[in-house]
Amino acid sequence: MASMEVDNQNENENNSNNDTSSKSNNNSTQLLDASSPGVLKKYKAAGIISNTALHRVLSACRPGIKIVELCKIGDQCMTEETEKLEDYKDLKSRGQKGICFPTCVSVNEIAGHNSPFTDDKRTLHFGDMIKVDLGAHIDGFCAVVAHTIVLGKCEGKKADAIAAAWSAAQSALRLLKPKNKNAQVTLAIEKSAKTFKTEPMDSVLSHEMRQYVIDHDNTIISKDTPERKVAEFEFEEHQVFGIDIMMSSGRGKAVDRGERCTIYKRNVEIEYPLKMKTSRELLKQINKQYPT
Repeated sequence: MASMEVDNQNENENNSNNDTSSKSNNNSTQLLDASSPGVLKKYKAAGIISNTALHRVLSACRPGIKIVELCKIGDQCMTEETEKLEDYKDLKSRGQKGICFPTCVSVNEIAGHNSPFTDDKRTLHFGDMIKVDLGAHIDGFCAVVAHTIVLGKCEGKKADAIAAAWSAAQSALRLLKPKNKNAQVTLAIEKSAKTFKTEPMDSVLSHEMRQYVIDHDNTIISKDTPERKVAEFEFEEHQVFGIDIMMSSGRGKAVDRGERCTIYKRNVEIEYPLKMKTSRELLKQINKQYPT
């Protein structure tokens, strides 16, 4: 997974809008985008933090370490690094900068988004394929990243899946240009999978991202099937996408194993009058600390 901006190479950033203000002092209801140099600066700062956390987690991967400990390392790094930013001291509340997607460490056949509870006892072993994904944000502008490694020698089906994912991600990066269409990216992902005799995972979507929105309706699907399709659209300048690539050495179909769900996203379009005081307090904390 990676954050990418759709940009025209001939466009001069200095002709863009003026700098952005923080969420707390922005009285306009119109959300800013990557046409603003100030917004680009926040995306880049979030990207540096996300990559720093990613490298720290990958460096800590070794046989015997608990998966939950790796998740703690990533989350702690993102929190600490965002707090250090001198340019954004005005973003005082936790919800205005920090984690936009918690650290997930998914091993072997687990496709992704595995962020276990603190009592989880699972550890890494030699030969494991480890997928790490996480994301940080500054003022609601998110940068999500991911990487896959193998503890030990990488060969066979594991190497094919990693090569297919890397090739697909590089193709997506080159195709994210104004006037190109999302269907072109889907086709490139499918071709990369075929080259390495793998399958893109069903229903995996790459979303456009906006301020405080990590999954906008504009999406790129990794594999077009009769059961799952997305609307076709053209890319425009200054759009930002989180490119999510998952390849499988099998059929590319996820199976629900009954694991406990640990990552939630609030549906802001649904409002319900909460009656219990504890419920209202919980929602208040969610809105304050995790607005993305």
